[in-house]
Amino acid sequence: MLRHRGATTLISTALVTGIIGWLIGSARGQKPVQSEQEVASVPNPLAPFPLSLPNLSREEPYLGLDPKIADHFWEKWKLLTVRYRKDNGELRFIYANDLAWEGIRRGVKEMPQGAIFAKAAYSTTEDPSFPVSAVPWSPTRVQLMLKNTKKYPSTGGWGYAIYMPRSVNPPLETPEVRRNTVMSCYACHMIVRDKDYVFSEPIFDESLRTPGLGRYSQKFIPTPVEELAENIRPQIAKILKPTLATQVKFLTMPLFEGSIDESIAPISNYAEKEKVPFLLTDNKADLYLLAFPGKSTSVCLKPVEVVISLGTIGTPAHKRKIKRLRLCSGTIIHSQMELISE
Repeated sequence: MLRHRGATTLISTALVTGIIGWLIGSARGQKPVQSEQEVASVPNPLAPFPLSLPNLSREEPYLGLDPKIADHFWEKWKLLTVRYRKDNGELRFIYANDLAWEGIRRGVKEMPQGAIFAKAAYSTTEDPSFPVSAVPWSPTRVQLMLKNTKKYPSTGGWGYAIYMPRSVNPPLETPEVRRNTVMSCYACHMIVRDKDYVFSEPIFDESLRTPGLGRYSQKFIPTPVEELAENIRPQIAKILKPTLATQVKFLTMPLFEGSIDESIAPISNYAEKEKVPFLLTDNKADLYLLAFPGKSTSVCLKPVEVVISLGTIGTPAHKRKIKRLRLCSGTIIHSQMELISE
């Protein structure tokens, strides 16, 4: 569900020690003694937060998923793991209810009905006492993931919900916007479909981890450009012509603009490391993301070029919306939008 540019940021030893101590207590079922105000901002090494986590007991259901079932999950449930998004500097604390925790502990292939994973995400900021590290600062979102195969058959048996701090909530979040958000969540979680759509693994038990299983890059198949679908083959061939590349690592899956944005960081990273083009497409939606190594310059020795098709607009003379990015060490250094006549 839950996706900093540049070099990996280290968390200070003091912060890690504090978080781990708290996590172990949570994993053992011990409830930390905290006031309601403290709970609303856990974990919080730099009080006070500018924002607080959403109060799920007051939020409306998200396309049928009632958030009240996860109210104050950070106080009641076990903390499964902590994840860090390098592209946006977001630190994510993932919790599991009893059913989800038991499924993880037993290593089941499919989570039991009623399993819930919940994420409290925070932006990070420089630790004033140790500037080369980052610490969690302001809550950015709460995300929920509920297993119910009968209720959510079109999204792999999982329901999804996202709640923002009130001050950053969109003024009008229509059902259509929410449906697109849910489908973006689902499209991203399809990366780990062989793990029942669950990314997270327990931080304190290595035996329960599955190294290599669901690894995204392994799902891309080497494919000659001439064998790509007719609707994108000429575009990809034209874009890659200056590079002399005749083959791409190719994957097709349901995509939305949100899931494409989430895919920029990992796919550009693969293209840089493997020095070959990577292509992610959704032929039905007429969307694609192409990442390939660029030419070395004085500004960046190993740039990655990214071309994103966001579909066509207008009739009868269709124009394709194209976003072009240049990344250096994971950071976007150039961006532009184009409309290209078909």
